[in-house]
Amino acid sequence: MNETLTLVVAELVANAVTHGRVPGRDFHLSLTLATARDRVRVEVTDTRGDRVPPARPCAPENPEAEAGRGLWLVACLANRLSVEPREGGGPGKTVRAEVDLPMTCAGAERRVHAPFRMPGSLPEKDLPAARSRAHRGE
Repeated sequence: MNETLTLVVAELVANAVTHGRVPGRDFHLSLTLATARDRVRVEVTDTRGDRVPPARPCAPENPEAEAGRGLWLVACLANRLSVEPREGGGPGKTVRAEVDLPMTCAGAERRVHAPFRMPGSLPEKDLPAARSRAHRGE
């Protein structure tokens, strides 16, 4: 489960950084992780609303290509994938991916451990244009 969530977050963030930036405008990226009893929702918001990914990404034409597989991988790994306009009417969009948690023993608490910072990454204070938020519950 951890590997699935890590890949979903990495692909959504990479896609937002690569395609969600408007030249000449400050870049804002927001990451939200929400957990519920039966699923984890990952939301990545960027400032570019004119480049909206397809609702159902197609498999890449060339499976050995270096790029063009990110959203397709997310669609394969996530149980639900959607794109919505940015909340609050600001410029941009939010891409949401939900991953269902595996069934556990009846009555057992479900936990998801998803890293927010990869080892060796820069501290958030060194990245003034990037922010991350983590939420528990819905």
